[in-house]
Amino acid sequence: MELLSFVRVQKVLANGKLREFEGNLDYGEVQRRFDDEYPGGKIPRRDRFFCKEGEPFSIGDSTYVLSNQWGRSDTNADTMRQANTLDGEFPDLKISFHESSSSTT
Repeated sequence: MELLSFVRVQKVLANGKLREFEGNLDYGEVQRRFDDEYPGGKIPRRDRFFCKEGEPFSIGDSTYVLSNQWGRSDTNADTMRQANTLDGEFPDLKISFHESSSSTT
């Protein structure tokens, strides 16, 4: 993805959906950085992002991981807006998504 397109993606996504790390890191180093920055907790912070082998990606001198937490809670109320905007901005990527019928209480 070219840098200009990536900047457009960053503008669409809500805070916290895309995490940036300085340097070109492999997945193991990304996981270690998460563990160092966010120790403890029932669910490791790294498990809330796509940071397994092949999932982190680098642009320039930074490595990025995308959140896998796209629920419908109050903090993610604009999930569908973001997905629709990404689909409209980047039709060549053929982004697909659907609203889940499951709910949590």
